[in-house]
Amino acid sequence: MKKEFSGNLSGLKPHERFQMSVKALARGDRAFHRQLVRSCPPEEVVECHDLLEATCECVIQVQLAMHRILGRWDLINALMLQPLNLDSKHVAYFHTTYREYPDLLEEICEVVEEYLDLPVEKQAGLEGNDGPRRSELVASALASSFLPYLDHVHSYAVQGVYVSDETELETEFYDSMSCMIACFFLNRARGLIAESLSGVWPAFSSFCRSAMRLEPDIVMKAFGSPWAVSLIEEFSYELEELDVDHDIDQAWGSSFRDTWQSYNG
Repeated sequence: MKKEFSGNLSGLKPHERFQMSVKALARGDRAFHRQLVRSCPPEEVVECHDLLEATCECVIQVQLAMHRILGRWDLINALMLQPLNLDSKHVAYFHTTYREYPDLLEEICEVVEEYLDLPVEKQAGLEGNDGPRRSELVASALASSFLPYLDHVHSYAVQGVYVSDETELETEFYDSMSCMIACFFLNRARGLIAESLSGVWPAFSSFCRSAMRLEPDIVMKAFGSPWAVSLIEEFSYELEELDVDHDIDQAWGSSFRDTWQSYNG
């Protein structure tokens, strides 16, 4: 890439130079970034510098919001997900298959919610029940909630459904049930973070594409801290699902525009 542009860097327009600089920083090519800076005509140095400074300021705003969200994700991991001791194959299924089938996702959530609610309803007013009685209630909930659903999806070979590699009927049932519960809690936990990001990220994405004509993940890689880039990569699927063309948070949009205009008039 250096060779391709080295003969004509001085002829770049300010915004072209800015875009190339950001992309160079994003891929870790600081040598080419410095080459772009050194070749900038004197009369355009201030404009190019201001474009980069404005972008950096916008990223700082995003990171301030994301820092609170990262803390929330750490808390959710510690209190919700880690105690579940999720099986790695269930987590892999969630990421590779489960989320690609919205109807399946909705159905599984309904089944698990029914299971989680049923023991509570049945135990209401039964204080003092011993352990075996409560175990019986839970077993009853398992049978009434999971068995009919699992029988249905496997009988009709529903696309996307988790297929256990267990060979015994009982262990296969518990493996499938555990996978459903894992997917339910993963979806809920990640949904909370996606909701937290739904204000700042669509506004930032829209602004990057309209004002900078750059993709937001490129901008974050160029100026963001490693933890912020990692968080964006961790939730890339959820962020892609956010509609960046509608329901843009006006407060965030105004903040980015004001920052940009304070540097670039």
